[in-house]
Amino acid sequence: MYVISAGCAYPQTVINNAFLAELSPQHPASYIGEITGIRERRSVLTPEYLRERGNIDVRESLAGSLEGPTELGCRAAEMALQRAGIARESVGLILGDCATPLQTIPAEAQRIAAQLSIKVLSYDLPSFSASLALALQSLSSWKDEKVPDYVLCVSTNTPTQRVHYRIGGERLYFGDAAAAVLVSSRMQGKFRLRKAFYGSDPTRKDSISIPLQGHLDCSSRTMSEISRTDDEMLQRAVEETQAPLDRVRWISGRLEPQSLKQSAAKRGIHIDHVWHTLDRCGNSLGSTVGCVLAERWDKAACGDLLVCTFAGIGYSFGYVVLEVL
Repeated sequence: MYVISAGCAYPQTVINNAFLAELSPQHPASYIGEITGIRERRSVLTPEYLRERGNIDVRESLAGSLEGPTELGCRAAEMALQRAGIARESVGLILGDCATPLQTIPAEAQRIAAQLSIKVLSYDLPSFSASLALALQSLSSWKDEKVPDYVLCVSTNTPTQRVHYRIGGERLYFGDAAAAVLVSSRMQGKFRLRKAFYGSDPTRKDSISIPLQGHLDCSSRTMSEISRTDDEMLQRAVEETQAPLDRVRWISGRLEPQSLKQSAAKRGIHIDHVWHTLDRCGNSLGSTVGCVLAERWDKAACGDLLVCTFAGIGYSFGYVVLEVL
């Protein structure tokens, strides 16, 4: 299995720490930056809506948004296709992932396919945080003749539409984004899949929740649990693929960047080889890792091993190891 290209998309509203302090003045901007390590996040919500309403009632968020997850997903998909030089008609399957859908029917993958005018089999493989791991593990388990030449995996999430911006720690960590990864089992790409692992633990089902008509809820205990699980996935990925540490480029999908340096040092990975967008984009659930892959596409050198870890938000976790050809 090969990764042919990747694309990403972000909304235009920037929620920096000064803006957060304006929305909920309990904590100054400097304190927010100190405890999270995050400078800013992206949101589909307008600044005016955030100032006036604070997203206290999530039912108002649609009217206060400039775009939704489908529009973000289409922009990320178009970037991936353009980067690969592949026509839309060449795509044989679209796998979608969205933890914050505006509709339950049709599926997010079907909405993206319709907007892109791609008439192919499309369905969702929702995983909440480990979408790329689930998609690649699933495709790798299929018979070769069942996998189309090109498969488009799109994860698009708008958690800020479900965040209460007057209270709660959730407003500090999450941002909106979409990522698209084009893969093939026949056509060689820049990255070759070494291994993909996806796991779940249903006993963690209450660690984080996003009700359809309620606010995203993530406890402080969950924050530490996510970092611990992400660290375990990093160790497992390195050990199971026997990855030389000097070749590892680690892409993390955990909630906050503060503990990345400590985890990298413990595993023997140079801090310059830890790739993430958390400090300027926040966490966008299943889109997080794919966005980093898209942004760092030209930074990966032949022989590098990209170890992508998925932080276990909710009950999903996993890893993907890609070798740069």
